[in-house]
Amino acid sequence: MEFLTNDNIQLFILFVIPGFISLKIWGLIHPSHKLVLSESLLEALAFSCFNYIGTYWLYSIFLKIELVWVYFLLALFIFPLFWPRLLKLILTSRTIKKRIISITPKSWDYFFNKRECCFMLIHINGEKQ
Repeated sequence: MEFLTNDNIQLFILFVIPGFISLKIWGLIHPSHKLVLSESLLEALAFSCFNYIGTYWLYSIFLKIELVWVYFLLALFIFPLFWPRLLKLILTSRTIKKRIISITPKSWDYFFNKRECCFMLIHINGEKQ
């Protein structure tokens, strides 16, 4: 098992774990299909790269005060919780909402996400209930 070196494990933790955290949070706040971990590895890697791009400015600050471990704590666990919420906020903003098709995968998810009162007429065996 030559691939299980400390460097490879550190790279996996740094570039995959934040992405999986973001994907899991995205799945919790936005109705979507069930994620298969083996199929979402590239998505997790992309989320992790965006995470590090968005937090790179913090690295130089924590490097100057010699608290790099705080940066990695923030980048590994805190910011991956933040990015999916920011993405959801951007996608549901009024200006963007007018220009794109709904990001909700199912029509009933869209309807129930509006959280409006409604009346339901249910037919069971041809009779109204």
